[in-house]
Amino acid sequence: MLLMSGPVHAEDDYDGFWGDPLATKEEIKSTPLKGCDANIEKATMLTLADAVRLALCHNPQTRESWANVLTQSARLGSARSAYLPDINGNVSLNRDIANTANSISSTLNPSLSLSYLLYDFGAREANTDVTQKSLLATDYTHNSTLQNVLFSTIRAYYQLYSAGASVAAANESVVSTKSSADAATFRYKAGAAAIADQLLAETAYAQAVLKMEQARNTREIAKGTLANALGLRPDIDFAMPATAPDMLHADFSQTVSSMLDTAKKQRPDLAAAAAQAEAGKANIDYQRAQALPTFTFTAGQQFNRILEGTGINNDGSVVGVTMRVPLFTGFDRDYQIKAAKQQANAQAAARETIENKVLLDVWTSYNNYDTAKHTLSMTDTLITSARKSEQVALGRYKAGAGTITDLLSAQAQLADARQQHVTAEYSTMIAKADLLRALGQLDEQSVSELSDKKSIP
Repeated sequence: MLLMSGPVHAEDDYDGFWGDPLATKEEIKSTPLKGCDANIEKATMLTLADAVRLALCHNPQTRESWANVLTQSARLGSARSAYLPDINGNVSLNRDIANTANSISSTLNPSLSLSYLLYDFGAREANTDVTQKSLLATDYTHNSTLQNVLFSTIRAYYQLYSAGASVAAANESVVSTKSSADAATFRYKAGAAAIADQLLAETAYAQAVLKMEQARNTREIAKGTLANALGLRPDIDFAMPATAPDMLHADFSQTVSSMLDTAKKQRPDLAAAAAQAEAGKANIDYQRAQALPTFTFTAGQQFNRILEGTGINNDGSVVGVTMRVPLFTGFDRDYQIKAAKQQANAQAAARETIENKVLLDVWTSYNNYDTAKHTLSMTDTLITSARKSEQVALGRYKAGAGTITDLLSAQAQLADARQQHVTAEYSTMIAKADLLRALGQLDEQSVSELSDKKSIP
């Protein structure tokens, strides 16, 4: 099972006066992620590894899920505290005024009491088991959150590259349509073409400029989306490397069938559901034990000191065993046990539901990735063919052998091919990251190992 790190900030280090005497943090499987207090406002060149680290450290979803883990860890400590005695000190100061005898007396009565639960038919053990399994479920849920944040960051990162590439592709369309408009104007002025050719070409050029502005808008939104995934303000300024990491240089060797089996073992959300189902079973034992007697050892020492007036200082002590028998609680116990059984049934069904969702998630992600790879391969051929077609159409039109309609059609096909290629390339990167997430294998290390580069088309 893949277990990643959680963000740690200065406030997380506070453990109270006693620290962690019951060693509850040792039950947390995830390891804290250090170094999250760096100044993120000075990021100038944002690599994918940088983006992932910033997201893990500063995305509020990761901090929320990590706080939930620490909260559940503290609840485990509370459950374990039932194995320790309760010691209480009490002090009372009494001043008695007797009007008939006109006398005043003051007494100080400090006392010390100890109680220790000897036996409760497994209630303590069951409650500890419930909270321990709940902690494990919260820990796995935290890891599921981390993987989702990682994927959202990777998707936003590549979508920003895709948006930038779309701007470049749109700019190429502006250049080519401008060339067509110039050619149509030249031929019209030379009397070799009608005014309709010039107007059509100028319209195509204006449309290309409009699409470029729309592409720029999409790029700005994509930049803000990435900043948001990193936990930053959308108006923060950062630079991107000229080339994006190539997630396609190493492919999967597993069959889809083995991927399904892998996901059942490694998906943290499925592991969380399984742990929660086990906690539901333990809760039945806890509720049943609550209806049984408890045996508690008690001891106490009381002191009586006369501060003013007359009297005798009396000290006393008591030692004994108390049996508590819940004879009737208004049928509360019966309904609590019934509720625990049905909750356990619901949690078992929820685990099966999540397992089915995980398997479908892997199946869908696998086919999306496979389709994206084939689409990318087809767009490579498409853009080469469209570029040659546009060059031929432009040459024919300049030579007077072709029509403006043929030229504009070829340029529109080239613009569409460029956009399809850009979309396919980065969609394939995102689809692979999504498949890694579906398998439960997406972590900071796997992202950092992406060292190969690919130029933006």
